[in-house]
Amino acid sequence: MCVGFTSCSDDNDEPGGGNTPGVVNPSNVFINEIPKSVAGTTINRNSEGLVTEMRTDNGKTVTFEYGSAVTRANNDDCVIMTIKDSEGDLDFNEMSFRFKINKMGFVSEWYNKENERCGKFGYNDGEQLNKLIFISDEGGNIELNMIYKDGNLVKTVSNNNGEIWNQFTFYGSTPNKGCVMIFNGRTFGIECDDYSETADFGGYSGVMTYLYYAGLLGKPTKNLPTAYREYDSPSQDNNMGNRYEYQWEFDANGYPTKFVDEYAEKDVINFTW
Repeated sequence: MCVGFTSCSDDNDEPGGGNTPGVVNPSNVFINEIPKSVAGTTINRNSEGLVTEMRTDNGKTVTFEYGSAVTRANNDDCVIMTIKDSEGDLDFNEMSFRFKINKMGFVSEWYNKENERCGKFGYNDGEQLNKLIFISDEGGNIELNMIYKDGNLVKTVSNNNGEIWNQFTFYGSTPNKGCVMIFNGRTFGIECDDYSETADFGGYSGVMTYLYYAGLLGKPTKNLPTAYREYDSPSQDNNMGNRYEYQWEFDANGYPTKFVDEYAEKDVINFTW
């Protein structure tokens, strides 16, 4: 259940908001190349460079429809994302969402097809995603704060209804030439799937992945972390949290081709360019 809200075009009160939408332009996020596929999901664009369709390797098709205000006209300021699951239950094989676009050209609010607000997004002055607020199906809010230093993601803190849930601190850096971000559950500190009505469609992290690689979720961390430490509570000593390594592989041009989290070695993410 999401919180009821009247219109996709109401004012946004999160950072980076305002009710004048910017123009969606994935090249503002992916300044070199946009990947052709991420984790088995192919990414297709139209002649204007907008992402119009993604196809996963497990039968899902994700399509994007852009309101005219976000393509330099004067009408709808929202993006509609529809996820279809050809291998899912026939009674529950399609889900659509509307996303309001802020002045930066990124999503600021998330609504379901009943026009109930499901989430809000905030950005820092560097146009990087720094706050997610999800309205849980089980009641209350789940909030994730992403903290950057010199453009690099250094920490994430999650809380559920105001109570600190967990936090991650990131270490090391390698140039993020591919401008990639990863939202697959634990990576970069997002663990919200079990609380989402989208669970059968990839959960929150699946939706975040689709949005990011459509150029709709802000700019990436400047450098990629190479390790992280997880804390169950903010009172833990800096050296008490469990530390895990990230493994990155790159092609000759410096674009990432493979990512592995030491904590979940079977969850390999491959990139093609």
